[in-house]
Amino acid sequence: MNTIMISEKEALELSRIVYDIKRFNSKRISVNGKNYYVLDRIDNGVNALTLGTKQDYDNMKSSHPEKIKNATVVFRGSEPLSIPSRMKDYGGGKEGLDKIGGEILYDWLGTDYKYLIDKRPFESDKSNAFKLSSEYVGKHLQGKFENCKFDITGHSLAGSEVKFVLTNYPQIINKAYSFEGPNIYPCLSPEMQKIVRSGIFNDKLYDYINLTDGLARLNRDEPSFGTQRIIYDPKSTFEMKHEDLASYIKKNPLLSRLDSAFSQYGGLTILDSYLKQLNPSLSYLMFATFADHDLGRYKFDSKGNIRLLDGNFLSSQDLEQMRAYLTYSGIGEYSAPMLLIRGEILLHAANLCESRCEQILQQLENLIRDVPEAANAAASEAKSYFNRLVGYGEFSELNTDHVESFHSELEIEPGRFYKQQAVEEAEEAVFWMKSKTAKFLEEIRQLANQFLKLDEELARKMDLR
Repeated sequence: MNTIMISEKEALELSRIVYDIKRFNSKRISVNGKNYYVLDRIDNGVNALTLGTKQDYDNMKSSHPEKIKNATVVFRGSEPLSIPSRMKDYGGGKEGLDKIGGEILYDWLGTDYKYLIDKRPFESDKSNAFKLSSEYVGKHLQGKFENCKFDITGHSLAGSEVKFVLTNYPQIINKAYSFEGPNIYPCLSPEMQKIVRSGIFNDKLYDYINLTDGLARLNRDEPSFGTQRIIYDPKSTFEMKHEDLASYIKKNPLLSRLDSAFSQYGGLTILDSYLKQLNPSLSYLMFATFADHDLGRYKFDSKGNIRLLDGNFLSSQDLEQMRAYLTYSGIGEYSAPMLLIRGEILLHAANLCESRCEQILQQLENLIRDVPEAANAAASEAKSYFNRLVGYGEFSELNTDHVESFHSELEIEPGRFYKQQAVEEAEEAVFWMKSKTAKFLEEIRQLANQFLKLDEELARKMDLR
């Protein structure tokens, strides 16, 4: 096999694996039965592996890197804050502490806060993790593997780095996968912002967002770019209900501790207000959902595809609650996630209307279909009843001919106790109602789908803040 192309499932798994320091430093990584060989590694200022096939690895070892046509670059996100266990990964002792301490400070303060939270332009500094990641692919790898194109993937900070690499070197990128990567739009130059809003990267970048993840929602008040893929997280469906801060604090142990810690400054309410001023997409909800910043929350369907948000899993009420939650979380009114939810609400209304109309029309159709049998049954029961009365009491002069005559007089039409034309007209009316309902619902669905397509393009192409 001369090339190695990754699926979204493999991209997700590789983005998770690179957090494992032992596997990051290994020569070979296996995912879903496929072996990836490390062709190149960077672990200074930016952490990434460049992976290829065994044949690619052999070509490189035999000094023929020009034969390598496709490779995968996997960036590692911010270092986990679990310092003791992470120290062991780096050998423990002072050396391990220095290494993990430096990584955390560089990732969380030097990069995440400085750029993704404070929205400082990448070009405002000569060197940063984003520029380093871009130069690693665009200069180092392109120079080393001159005929190669790349798939790039990463989670969290690495997902944001993936986006920046793509904006700088789209000509050598096949696909870019960003999992929970905060939006980098506000950090791009005005010229690049105009380019990304054109939609030019929509077919190359897949931007996966878990709406319950506070870090993934970062800067979603700004225009996004790429194809937004909103995942379905079954563990958090009913957590996406915005409540007043006091109620939320009582229910959430972490927030309760934070509220106590900040009590002398006015509690979490003051902190929440400050966070909103610092960045509209920050709030107490980021702390409440920090644990959702986890690739293990992704689920797959029977075909192996990542399950995405779908109105079939949610009621209209759930979707409306999600809108309120996301609005408070700082999600922009014209962001793809918010537009998706609006469209899903419309599609859900169409599905609900279809289900209810089908139920009513089926009941009506059954009633009409039963008219002949019900009418004949009622008439036969009346005739049988009168026949049983013949010769008794005050009906002693009544005979079966009288009953037969009376029964015949009850007939609306010869042999019928109903009007055949009326039944046929009723059946035609139900058929007409069914066709009109189907046409109406199809128009609603078309409208909803067009609504989604149009507004998602608007969100990508226009600065609607």
